[in-house]
Amino acid sequence: MLTVNEGALIWGKGELGYALRDELVALGSFRKVHYPIEPRGPLPDRLIVDASGGIKEEIGLGVVKSLIIGALFFIPVGLIRFHRDFVLTAVVALRHEGKEQRRFTIETETGVSHTMFSETDDYEPAMRRAAFSDLARRIAAELSLPP
Repeated sequence: MLTVNEGALIWGKGELGYALRDELVALGSFRKVHYPIEPRGPLPDRLIVDASGGIKEEIGLGVVKSLIIGALFFIPVGLIRFHRDFVLTAVVALRHEGKEQRRFTIETETGVSHTMFSETDDYEPAMRRAAFSDLARRIAAELSLPP
């Protein structure tokens, strides 16, 4: 059973649990992952993921780039790129029959380069998929290591 708390992930949009479920099964880490609905009978294993994250934007350089764009009457608006980093930290716990077997922290960061007037709907879904997929790969890799 997979339990995901992504309330502190400001850019997750409630998709982390579904992405982790699909990726962990596709990677072969688990034959089946129950999420978001628990089966009737109790399951011996539970993977708990507490995720948090935010967005880091270039501030100083971003202001300079904006001033250049404004001074040149928006001519270079499609050429000058701005950078955002979407940071994701997850504390992962694996429990077997109620006892914690493993606990570890995983961090991943996905960067995106965009123009001044880019809509977040243009790049945010792909960025989320990349970050969630990377998180699932890192969780699978950590779980495959001996405790």
